[in-house]
Amino acid sequence: MPTIVNRSKIKVSVSRRPHLTKLFSYGNEDAVARYIEELKAEGYSPAVRQLENCFQVLLRKVANGAKRSGSQTCVSREEAEELVAEYEAQERRGGYRDDSASRRDGLCP
Repeated sequence: MPTIVNRSKIKVSVSRRPHLTKLFSYGNEDAVARYIEELKAEGYSPAVRQLENCFQVLLRKVANGAKRSGSQTCVSREEAEELVAEYEAQERRGGYRDDSASRRDGLCP
């Protein structure tokens, strides 16, 4: 079953104070927490939200006891959901082929 993960940047901002806005990379929760504490110590009320411009679709399949996985990045949730629907449709038809091993070995362009 494919999984969609939002890997967009995290935005910390203060209303009416655009110079205090900072973007943090996905997975950098420690830096976000430190910046929030810094802003609170200065008397500000920061707002935190994750942007929605980078989604990773994780594809996992177990066949004959072997686990295969891959991922693809999309710029919108709709694009990611379309990719998941396409993958699931191919899986139902039996038409999905995992070419990752042949690409790694240089057998495919």
